[in-house]
Amino acid sequence: MVITTKFDEVYKMIKEDALNNMGFGSGTSVLILAAPSCDGLCACRIFKSMLKVDGITHQILPVSCYEDLESADEKMIKNNEHLRSIIMINCGGGVDILETFNLEENAVVYIVDTHRPYHLANVLDEQKGVILDDGEDYEILQSLVNEDDDEGEGSMSGQSDAELDGVHSEMDRKKKRKRREAEAYEDRAGYYGCSASSIMYDLACKNRLDTLDDLLWFAIVGMSDQFVHERISRERYTKEIQKYNELVLSMHLSNDEGDARSHKGDRIEVKDEYRFMLYRHWNLYDAMYHSRYIACKLGIWKQNGRKRLEVLLARMGIPLDQSHQKYTAMREDIKDGLKGKLETFGGKEVGLEDLCYPSFHKYQGYTLQISAADTVYAATALLENGNGMDDPRAERTWASNFWVGYDSLGNDTL
Repeated sequence: MVITTKFDEVYKMIKEDALNNMGFGSGTSVLILAAPSCDGLCACRIFKSMLKVDGITHQILPVSCYEDLESADEKMIKNNEHLRSIIMINCGGGVDILETFNLEENAVVYIVDTHRPYHLANVLDEQKGVILDDGEDYEILQSLVNEDDDEGEGSMSGQSDAELDGVHSEMDRKKKRKRREAEAYEDRAGYYGCSASSIMYDLACKNRLDTLDDLLWFAIVGMSDQFVHERISRERYTKEIQKYNELVLSMHLSNDEGDARSHKGDRIEVKDEYRFMLYRHWNLYDAMYHSRYIACKLGIWKQNGRKRLEVLLARMGIPLDQSHQKYTAMREDIKDGLKGKLETFGGKEVGLEDLCYPSFHKYQGYTLQISAADTVYAATALLENGNGMDDPRAERTWASNFWVGYDSLGNDTL
């Protein structure tokens, strides 16, 4: 079952199932299975905040592969009479959940997955599987669900044999067309839809829980994760930016009416970001040198490409010793004029037309700030730390990294 609206009813169902389960034992009624990605961490934090407000006991389990899903089924789902809701974040959409899990009668699986396409068994399942979707492929999915609606035979009485043959031929053509549509949907190359954190934030908004601290920031970071890692197009990102810009402005208006956070200086602002990573916490040269965007444009892996980068910095009037300085120690006049010089000297001639893009910065207090893109890079680095194939500990390192990355998104770690 695919749901694009009525998110409030979905959360109400999860909450009611959890409350009804309290009288039958102390077992946890909500299990969250989350994939290790920055977007997954943000979505997990949003949903956990919602459950915490309503006093719903839950358990979070990071999963990274099919074997982890099978292990979760064996240890936590199979024969678990207390379990009512299984929330799958950035996983589950592409597998048949009825084959993967041994679900009890009252258990329901809720899928919030940015990966596309969905497994058709989950789309057609009306009992055990609920997909929370952004509605981008709604017409296609709805046509697959309703493929049998026009195949009834109740209106065929009184028709001649020739007319019946024509009706049956038309029905056969429709069945074949629907079958081709289903096969075409399943055979589509993998792509990404709306971020899981955006769906979770919409879920919070529908249930009037969007005023909780940092939920909007988590949604912004999850959306930024998709763009930074090139999972969505620039056009889609621009639409998402417009949406979150309106939400940020509305939040500021409410803060100006007396919210204590506005007096602390805690706020989110729209600011341009460069397509090179962590330069505020690094140095300009290395940040540009290791940028995938600049590497592709300048051919940085070649000797001539590296020279082109150095020539670009020279034309911008940035000495090499300054570009190798830690960014906070660079001359203020260089930092203040960086954007204008990049636009002037890094345009069509060099091929860096899209070097800047709109993003968001979060301010905590009056001095501390961090960008959404830097948060994505930092959290992703924590998730991937020590996951080399030659590391004998790599099998379980990612699981501990999940919790390190999860904790890093909290205010106390900024």
